[in-house]
Amino acid sequence: MTYRLQTLLFPFLLNGCVSLPDMAPPLSAAQMPHRGDLVAEIRHVFGDPQVLDSGRYLIYDWTTDRQMVLVPVGYTGLSGATVTAGHRFRMRIVLDDTQRVSSVDCSIEKLDSSQLSELGCLDPAGMRALAGPAEWHELADIAGLADVRFWHSEMSGSNTNMVLSPNGSLLAASDVQNRTWIVDLESFTLVGHSDNTPPDFWSLKGIPEPRAAFTDDEQRVAITQGDVISLLFRSGDRFTPEVQLTVHDLKVAAFDCCSDGLTGLGAGQASRITLGGETRDTVEGEGRLKFGVSGVAVTRRSPSGSLRVAALDSASLKPSPRAIFRDNSHENLVLDPRNDFARHSAPANFEFSRDGRWLARNSCRHLELWDSSQLFDRLSNESTEVITPDAAMVMTLSSDPGYDGGCHGPIAFHPGGKMVAAASKKAIHIWRTEGGTQEILLDFEERGHGLHVVAIAFDATHHLVAVASDYRGTLYVARWSLPDTL
Repeated sequence: MTYRLQTLLFPFLLNGCVSLPDMAPPLSAAQMPHRGDLVAEIRHVFGDPQVLDSGRYLIYDWTTDRQMVLVPVGYTGLSGATVTAGHRFRMRIVLDDTQRVSSVDCSIEKLDSSQLSELGCLDPAGMRALAGPAEWHELADIAGLADVRFWHSEMSGSNTNMVLSPNGSLLAASDVQNRTWIVDLESFTLVGHSDNTPPDFWSLKGIPEPRAAFTDDEQRVAITQGDVISLLFRSGDRFTPEVQLTVHDLKVAAFDCCSDGLTGLGAGQASRITLGGETRDTVEGEGRLKFGVSGVAVTRRSPSGSLRVAALDSASLKPSPRAIFRDNSHENLVLDPRNDFARHSAPANFEFSRDGRWLARNSCRHLELWDSSQLFDRLSNESTEVITPDAAMVMTLSSDPGYDGGCHGPIAFHPGGKMVAAASKKAIHIWRTEGGTQEILLDFEERGHGLHVVAIAFDATHHLVAVASDYRGTLYVARWSLPDTL
C-alpha cells in the first residue's frame, strides 16, 4: 500500500511547483524608470526600496520569477524542495529637488552586454575592459612565509589581520601565532617582522590578536596588542623596532594625520597617544549612530567637546566599529575592535576619506558617503531625525554574484579624493566621488571561484592593489593598472 501511494505521488512531487511572491515585477511587466518620472509612479510599480530610501536615493535589490520546486528524495518518497529564480535586479534611482527621476543605474544578472545596453543598465563586461590585466602573486612564494598560516582553523577559517599601507606598497600580515610580517609589495620581499604574545585559544579571557597601522609616509608602523604598542621604524629597506609603549585598557590604535602620535580606543573611551607614551584628550563615553534603510539616526548622544566617539551600530555583532570625530577632520578615523571572524561576518564596514570629509559605509550591495561634519554636529543631540547620505552608489552584479553574505567590505579612497573603491563579495567597484558614476569593475573570474577581497588600496602609480583569500589559507596579492583618464 505504501509503495503504491508513493508511485501515485511521484509524478505530482516531480512537477510540484509553488510560486513565491516576487519583491518587484519582472522587466517584461514593467518599464524601467526614465528621467522625469515622478517618485510616486516609481513606488507604484516597484514598491518601496529594499536597500535604501533616503529621499534622494532609492536602491532596489530583488529577484523575480521565484518558485519552490518539490522533488522526491531517493526511494523514501519524501519530498525535498529547492527555490529556482529568474533574473536578479539591482537598481539605483537618483531623485532631483522636485522628486522626479534624475538618473537610473541598474545591473541585471544573467543578461549579456547587448541586452544590458538595450535596457540602459550598467555593463560589467565593459567596466572590466577599462582596467589592465591583473598581476597575481601568492604570499607563500616569499622566502620565510611558505609555512606561515594566515587563517584561523579555530574561527571557521577566517583570515587573520591584513593591513595595506595607504599607498598600497606595504602589507602588514599577522599569522595565527600573533607574529606580524611586513612585506614590500613592489619588490615582493619580507622587510620586517614583530613577535607578539602568542595566542591561547583555551583561555576564557583570550589574548587579543595584533593590529597594524601605517603612517601616511609609510616610514612607521604601529602594532597594537592589548595594552602594548610596538613601533617599528623604516631604516633603508628594513623595518626595525623603535620603541614599545604600554597604555592601559587599549583595544586598538591607529595613526591619524601625523607620524608623531596615535589615537587609541579603550573600553568606551578614546585617547591621543604620543610616541613618548603620554596620553591626553581622553573622552569617557560614546555616542551611537544607527544605520537603517532611510539613513542614520543618533540613538545615543556623545559627550560634548572637540573629540567625539560614536559606535557605528549597523550590525547585531558586538563590539561595533567606532568612528573618532575631531574638530580637525583630517584626524578623523575608524577604529574597529572586532576580531577578524566578527568583522568578516559583518553586513557593513566603514572608512573615512583621506581628508576626513566623508564617512563611507560599504554594505556590499551599495556604498554610502556621509558628511562627517554633519554627523559630528548631530552627535551632541539625541533625536529621532534621520540623516540621509550625501551620495549612494550601487554595486554592479557580476556574472557570478552569489549572495552578499560573508563580504569583508574593505574601502579605499584615492589619495586625491576623486575616486573611491569598495569590495563586494567577489569584485571591487570603483566610482567617481563626484556624481557617483561607476567606472570600473574588477573581479576574479580568471582565478576561479572562492576568492574574496580582504584589503584594498590605491598605490602611487595609478594602480589598485588587493589582498584576496580563497578560504583555505592561500593569500594572493593582485595589482591592476587603471586608465590615466580617471
